Amino acid sequence: MDELAAILDLYQRYSNRKPETDAAFSYFSSVYLQFKGLHDSADAQYLHAIKLCQQDKDSLLLAKCLDSRGGNLGMMGRIDDAIATKYQALDICEAIGDHSLAMYIQAFLANLYTRKQEYEKTIQLSEAPLTYFRAEGIQSAEAYTLLTQANAYFALQQLDTSIVLHKQVQQIYNALGRPPNMNEHLYHYSRVLIKKGFWQEALDSLSVVKQRILASQDKQGLVFVDLAAADALLQLNRREEAADILENCLRQATERKLFSATATATQLLSTIKRAQGDYQQALHLMDQY
Repeated sequence: MDELAAILDLYQRYSNRKPETDAAFSYFSSVYLQFKGLHDSADAQYLHAIKLCQQDKDSLLLAKCLDSRGGNLGMMGRIDDAIATKYQALDICEAIGDHSLAMYIQAFLANLYTRKQEYEKTIQLSEAPLTYFRAEGIQSAEAYTLLTQANAYFALQQLDTSIVLHKQVQQIYNALGRPPNMNEHLYHYSRVLIKKGFWQEALDSLSVVKQRILASQDKQGLVFVDLAAADALLQLNRREEAADILENCLRQATERKLFSATATATQLLSTIKRAQGDYQQALHLMDQY
């Protein structure tokens, strides 16, 4: 993203184009703001870029702007708005006959429906993109779509199907060498393994994810990886190890206001305390959080 910022700066400095008047420049500025985490600013810039595209009657760029804005809205938690915006982009692609872009948009649209817990819709929408990506040999997009389906089947408690799909994702990632979503895949695969009772295998997978996260700049997923590891340790009756991890998770989740992680850590810690006969501490945890 720093490289994009430098390019935008040079583009503005040595041309007469500005994000206020140039649709493409406005679009790329929006993307930059989004990836910097400035989602409100990015949304305002996307709306401006969309207006410029409409003025220029540039349907392809308009579709890309709408698609990207939909992704940004999803990051903001505005899922219904994100879905509606993605459908606008999809309609334009179908009108101009850009089947390739339409399939990418539909794949991401399918994933948004998991956020609404409409898992059957996720599977239905992802079928056409999956067929297209396989036919075209676009492996990274095929793996992304398979992962979307695997997570939907997991939520539907169809664990064997989820495992089959995760293994297909792993085969593609092994061939790619440096897959973009390996951490997400391994984390979700581990959750399936925990549900199936393969606790040590899940721990091994989560250990790989944790090392990969620690070696990266983005540490946001670490709390959720540790929560899954604690769950597996509990199933293996390694309660003290689980408790140590959970206490750290609880601190981290509370500080970062990760409410779902806080609730999960509290529930698991309370379970441990009850198993250890410390009913007062178990009740205290539930009352505190």
